[in-house]
Amino acid sequence: MIVDPIIVLYALDQGLTPSHIFLIFSLETLFLVLLEIPTGIVSDVNGHKYSILLATLFFCLSQLTLIFFPVFSGFVFYALFTAFFKSFLSGADNAYIFIALKMQNREKEFSMIRGKLSAINLYLTAIVTFFVGFIYVWNPKAPFWLGLTSGVISFFILTQLDNLKENEDNHKPKKEVDQASSHIPIIFHQYSHNLKIAINEIKEKKSIQDVFIYSSFISFFLVGLLGTYQIYLEDISVPSQYFGIIYCILYLFSAIASQKASVIKNAIGTSLLLWLFPVLIMFTAALMATSHVAFIVALLLPRLVIGVYPILISDLLNQVITSSRATILSIRSLIMRIFQIAMLPLIGYGIELFSLSTTLWIMTSFIILFSLFSQFSKSFLRDFRSR
Repeated sequence: MIVDPIIVLYALDQGLTPSHIFLIFSLETLFLVLLEIPTGIVSDVNGHKYSILLATLFFCLSQLTLIFFPVFSGFVFYALFTAFFKSFLSGADNAYIFIALKMQNREKEFSMIRGKLSAINLYLTAIVTFFVGFIYVWNPKAPFWLGLTSGVISFFILTQLDNLKENEDNHKPKKEVDQASSHIPIIFHQYSHNLKIAINEIKEKKSIQDVFIYSSFISFFLVGLLGTYQIYLEDISVPSQYFGIIYCILYLFSAIASQKASVIKNAIGTSLLLWLFPVLIMFTAALMATSHVAFIVALLLPRLVIGVYPILISDLLNQVITSSRATILSIRSLIMRIFQIAMLPLIGYGIELFSLSTTLWIMTSFIILFSLFSQFSKSFLRDFRSR
């Protein structure tokens, strides 16, 4: 988002502490866990266009909240509205693209097209964030007004989309269920039936379960590490007006990686990439822990992961999912975020009790353990190792 380069800095300037900030990150994750599956089912049943529109509306509300209520309680509501935004968007955007391609018998192009769209989004974000640091120094609330404006414009553009649903017949409950429980609204049957379809498919396919576990660890390491970036930049005495320029470079790097995701995947291979992602995160955490300004370049490594990892994981899941796509993707997001609820506050408390450096070294050790497990376990991600 546009305000990402300054959101932690903004919170610190409003009097919040690192433990407050990571607690808010955790609350956002908790809200996401509660909302993820219901919003995914809403998307599958009612169509993905409406979920994307609702996501945009909640994004606008999140920006308004921090403009007018920049206190701890305001940040809590910001976390709530951001959770609605992310949960309505989660899975719906990928599902919309995949179904649109499937209707044209072009689903094999999903990875390439998704990568190009991600790259465009990241390029645009990079251009805007280049100036965010300077805008923030001029007026701390101006970046949020800019985000609000972009949200309103996006909403009116998105209204022009067609509404798409996948396998409409799959979302209808069985006839006998309708007759036995006619007093219950039909919409409840649709939601519950769709959820059962998704859960059964996950239970039957170990490949989906493995991707869920892997992405849960990777997402936690990424979110935890990225949350420390602005604290790290302050520790090494980078002026706040340059935060936007730094994030612009980071977004551009992610954009290039996302645009070339299909090429990178074909050149390196799925198996090696699945091992490489945690290794890149581990090196970044270790180099940041030294608190040396020369290692600021290491901040680029997780941005490479951000550019390629979501597209690779979405591609792997799309290959094995046969129905209730948005619901299954939402379940995956829910499982990922359960890890974050418990762990993110510990990062904030660790920074306050010890130091950023010590906390990063602890994180590095956990990433090493996960890397060893994912690499040497014979059964874990077995279905994807030959790709």
